Amino acid sequence: MEFNKQYLNEMEDTEKGGMYLFKKFFPKKMIEKKTEQHARLFQLKRWFYLKKCKRILDIGCGKGNFIKKDPFNSEIYGMDIIKKAVEDLKKEGIPAKQGDLNKKIPFKDNYFDGLSCFHVFEHIPDPTRAVSEIKRVLKDDGKLVIAVPNLSFKKFYEDYTHVKPYTKRSLYKLLKNNNFENINIKNGPCMNQLISATFFLFPRIRFSIEKLIGKISPFEIIAIAKNSKSKNA
Repeated sequence: MEFNKQYLNEMEDTEKGGMYLFKKFFPKKMIEKKTEQHARLFQLKRWFYLKKCKRILDIGCGKGNFIKKDPFNSEIYGMDIIKKAVEDLKKEGIPAKQGDLNKKIPFKDNYFDGLSCFHVFEHIPDPTRAVSEIKRVLKDDGKLVIAVPNLSFKKFYEDYTHVKPYTKRSLYKLLKNNNFENINIKNGPCMNQLISATFFLFPRIRFSIEKLIGKISPFEIIAIAKNSKSKNA
């Protein structure tokens, strides 16, 4: 079973106290196994929104956390600004290209049925231009899934690369004003130290609680929308 160290590092930062406790009292392999099980549940929830898409682009793919957990055997491509991340994915047989969402996406027009973009838009100074590029590479009626940190998440401004916060309303308006349809804004899960420490050994229970609490105080907000090029002037 694949264990993603990047995911564990992110969870350590979010849940420092809980991870310290488990590192001290439980074997490393057990921690890795439970962390991987939780990561899989987290990513499968995201995949649910793209389940009918055959060819997908994951922008900001990093080390391929999302790509590698594809349960639908999709034709999926990665794009990331970091050259080494792209090279590593290619070595694993995953088609990926280096690209910057602030510029032109290095794929042809009307190529993808679906596009995912997780925790990228908060780093982009001109989201309208980025959405325009996304529309270009998406087919008519292609599906877009975006996730951004919830503005109320306490560590949002601790990342100096964050240049633009989003609320549900602002994310909705960004897509609506750029001719996306069927826009659905959802709360992501809630991740915190107490939940992870209490239910770490029970990933399914932990994730169920995170989803429930996320309805009130989410870690991220997610937008699902359909492309509508027929309305473009």
